[in-house]
Amino acid sequence: MSRTCLIRGLLYVSFICYVASWFLPCLDFSFGKQIEAVPGWYLAYMGIFGWLNLQFEGYSNLFYIPAFNLIWFGNYGMARIFGIIGLVLASQTFLLEKMQADGAPNYLTGYEIGFYLWFAAFVLIVVCTLIEPVKNRVDKFKQSS
Repeated sequence: MSRTCLIRGLLYVSFICYVASWFLPCLDFSFGKQIEAVPGWYLAYMGIFGWLNLQFEGYSNLFYIPAFNLIWFGNYGMARIFGIIGLVLASQTFLLEKMQADGAPNYLTGYEIGFYLWFAAFVLIVVCTLIEPVKNRVDKFKQSS
């Protein structure tokens, strides 16, 4: 399988995971005594206000699309920078404890499938940026020996 087909295939899977995560439940929050699953589109929308709680994972979405486009057009170096920044910001979700809504804190109680798909999309972006350099080094090693 050629490198381009492998990278494009992983990009397609990443994009499907990313889009699907917007329509699936992502995080479970306790609203009073009731636990509700919050969909991905709501978290992406409300992620803009994450800086109020020093939570910046919502801004990782701003790094996904440029990384995707840069990989698609072959600029793996810049895509790697965008992808790693996006992955680091997305990883901050593991530090999330509560979300403010209506003046009362709503505590995180669990992760749903949408969150894992969203996170996997960022991991796949970073993997795509690493395929080309690794393959080039393997090819150089084979030629020198």
